[in-house]
Amino acid sequence: MKDINSLKGKVIGVSDQNSPAKNFFAIHLAKKGFNVEKDVEWRVYPADLLDVAVKKGEIQAIADGDPNIFLIEKRNKGVFTEIGNSAVGEYKDKICCILGARGDLVRNDKPAAAAVVRSIVQASEYVAENPNEAAKIYAKYSPKVPVEDLRALLSSLTYHHHPTGKSLRDEVEYFARDFHTAGVLKKSTDPVRLANHVTLDVLG
Repeated sequence: MKDINSLKGKVIGVSDQNSPAKNFFAIHLAKKGFNVEKDVEWRVYPADLLDVAVKKGEIQAIADGDPNIFLIEKRNKGVFTEIGNSAVGEYKDKICCILGARGDLVRNDKPAAAAVVRSIVQASEYVAENPNEAAKIYAKYSPKVPVEDLRALLSSLTYHHHPTGKSLRDEVEYFARDFHTAGVLKKSTDPVRLANHVTLDVLG
């Protein structure tokens, strides 16, 4: 496969039908005019066997996240071509993940919620500025991935980007609109109402 347009009628391997990677890939396809339920087939495989499924001809593309994609590319040098990535293009400066908190925590103990947010921002900055040390710290939680691979992964991610307040709310709405377009969210879901409902500026 050379680009997203060449995926029409093809089978895409995923590790989970509800994985973030599958949903983001669905967004890329929807923006190219694909019906993500009819124009492609999604097929589930264990994450570490996705490249094997490609070699056997059972799937023609993989939609998954790091570190698995990083490791697949590493053990199949020159075999795969990247045709979509949620960390480049229009998503390059957008959030990848959000930490959720209980409603009663943010309503009844706003200082504690604010402290958690500040701690995460500080931790993100530490990882961005110290990928070598961060990789060593994280290695014990990911024993199958060598420290040098973790270091390479951490160096490539956007840990400097951590919006709060209105900026976070706007990015949630942005993604909600994309998920709505791709059919990940119900048609009845209003992206504006959703963003207003799930975000709160605890630092303001």
